[in-house]
Amino acid sequence: EAVHYAHSRGVLHLDLKPDNVMIGAFREVYLVDWGVAVSTDDAQRDWLPMADEVSEILGTPAYLAPEMVDLARAPLSARTDVYLLGGTLHEILLGRPPHEGESLHDLLYAAYGAQLPEVPPSVPEELGRILRKAMAPEAADRFESAEALRSALSDFLEHRVAASVADRAREALVDLRMLVDESAREPTHPKLRIAERQDSRNAQVQRAFARARFGFAEALRHHSAAEDAREGLASALLAMTGYHLARMETASAEGLLQELGDEPRAETHASPAPEPVS
Repeated sequence: EAVHYAHSRGVLHLDLKPDNVMIGAFREVYLVDWGVAVSTDDAQRDWLPMADEVSEILGTPAYLAPEMVDLARAPLSARTDVYLLGGTLHEILLGRPPHEGESLHDLLYAAYGAQLPEVPPSVPEELGRILRKAMAPEAADRFESAEALRSALSDFLEHRVAASVADRAREALVDLRMLVDESAREPTHPKLRIAERQDSRNAQVQRAFARARFGFAEALRHHSAAEDAREGLASALLAMTGYHLARMETASAEGLLQELGDEPRAETHASPAPEPVS
């Protein structure tokens, strides 16, 4: 957000790195060290250094965008700072700056080559795509602005919440299916002890279904395009529909089928409902 504001005022930072980002006691963010900043606004030409007048390498070699090493490659722009923001994200995720080398020459050559970062499996796929796009060697292939990068990261955080909630919902769905299967295998019986056990299992089924349905619905609230959550919700509804049909609870089954009908994009392969047991 700070970088996007600077860009809106026609200013490029050109030395973005973790050392230049400070977090205050109340989570306020300070972006410091504007010593090599330049302007892209022609109205500021007489009193600020201009981006089109840069003739030497500026910034920190371990983070440089390729056009900062080869000034003929592309003009310095907001996408240059986007690359540097990507380099900061690189260090957050991988624990090291994007360019490494034994000497200054090695660092500059690495920045010039601008190889896309290799993202380890521990980094979520969506976040890896954001990192690679921010650090694309060609400026035209990067996010068009710092705000676009911020928006992509914000979406990732929302999707991560959805994925975490959906994972817990899938655990509840496993419990639900197991309980429904156990209920289908056990015949009803008038004896008090068996009836009590069936009542206890019914309560467990209801709780597992409630956890699964709420979890998948919450995941979809955070990420409406999460098809795995949508399919999980459909599976939970179908499992519970079969459970109600086995217990001759047709009104409850019809209600769940109606809810399932409200999810037209859900695709799932349902097991046939168990036959009623007498």
